[in-house]
Amino acid sequence: MRHLVDSLARNFQEAVENIVYLDHVDSTHALSLRIMDQMDGQGLELGPTVIIAGQQTLGRGRGDRRWESPAGGLYLSWARSGLARDTITALPMLAAAAALRAITENGVAEAGIKWPNDIVVDGKKLAGILIHVRGGEGGWATVGLGINLRTAPDVSRTAAAATTAMADLVESAPFERWCVEITTGFISSLTRFLADPGPALDLWRRRLIHRAGEPLSVRLGGGKTLTGTYQGLTDEGFLRLGTNGAEQIITSGDIFETG
Repeated sequence: MRHLVDSLARNFQEAVENIVYLDHVDSTHALSLRIMDQMDGQGLELGPTVIIAGQQTLGRGRGDRRWESPAGGLYLSWARSGLARDTITALPMLAAAAALRAITENGVAEAGIKWPNDIVVDGKKLAGILIHVRGGEGGWATVGLGINLRTAPDVSRTAAAATTAMADLVESAPFERWCVEITTGFISSLTRFLADPGPALDLWRRRLIHRAGEPLSVRLGGGKTLTGTYQGLTDEGFLRLGTNGAEQIITSGDIFETG
């Protein structure tokens, strides 16, 4: 895969300092965290780094749930230090906007965003994003992106949302082409959005699939479930959920069922 890494390096130019490609890994997210821990522990900074894998054996989703990661998908993590606090706060929205743009630029014009940052088509999950941030002086963060390229994982025996794949939606392309084009588009957009968040936040809000009054069920981090209706967003992008005549503000969670 040396030529794939060379192609990525040419496209990234100055946006990325380090590129790692592995045929198999436990999790690009877990590896990214290990690198962050080691660098931080030695008092070193980490320039923009991208880790890509052809397959994950222990892929992770939000809340430590497993992300099915068979061969034929694209699994990557971007990491760096030195991010400002405001940037870290907006990172879930910026990453979702960057992923959406990369996917639509590769032909899936109908893709939308399910709060906070799943990429869906007709209610079926195409891509997921996992973010880990560490505040303080270093401003460390890693953004994981998993996209179903050739096949959609079978989730029929689980409570997970239905899935779809790029190959179900557009003419299939060789893995290397999709890997280079989608990864380059995602990282390029994310880099621009970090410097100028306004357009990304506007795109994120416009492409959310939810509408006022829509029934929602939200699974919170501790496993608790809240059911209500979509009332919009706060200025920070948090979910406003109407429940029994009141309104609750949800800062993080998974919408696992819509009406």
